[in-house]
Amino acid sequence: MATDRLTAYVNAWNAQAVMASCWLTRLYRNLRDDRQAATAIQAGAPAVERLNRLGLQGQVAPSEERFNQEFRDETQAEEAAWTALVEALAGISAFFAITDSSDGKPALGLRGARTATFVAFRKSIQGFHTAFPVAMVDAGVTSAIRKAASTCVDAFLVGINEEDPERRKKLRAGLEACVIEALERAVLVVSTDTSSHL
Repeated sequence: MATDRLTAYVNAWNAQAVMASCWLTRLYRNLRDDRQAATAIQAGAPAVERLNRLGLQGQVAPSEERFNQEFRDETQAEEAAWTALVEALAGISAFFAITDSSDGKPALGLRGARTATFVAFRKSIQGFHTAFPVAMVDAGVTSAIRKAASTCVDAFLVGINEEDPERRKKLRAGLEACVIEALERAVLVVSTDTSSHL
């Protein structure tokens, strides 16, 4: 039950990542900003690969124009697309963080996918930082991390049989702290990379 729920979230996040990545790529190509277009493509690449492999591309097509329909202003649409991309990749990264062993090593068989997702997550943050002010991006990234960690932990705990509410609360807090720490480490790498290029 928990795995089904987590899989549904991961598939939805992958579709969201592809949708946002495609929209951003089109925007930056129209603006002739090859660097940002490449960043958007790289950030969405693992999600595109997963959807193609599972035959789930149809989840993306109907919703790709969402940003044009919801926002009249291109800058607002751009911000919403970067936010959606960061949130989706934070969610997928949170899933991988939950599967890590207690010493933080990736689960066997998931190492390649985990690495690709964390790199994509970092790329999405870099692209967002390039497009918008640091304070705005940092607030959005922090919110995305907390939301993703909470969603993943809730889905994971569905399958845990722990009757004692106090122990369940402690388990939840511990898991969520581990996931947040893993995602914040990824963000720290981005912050260091970004400041070294300034």
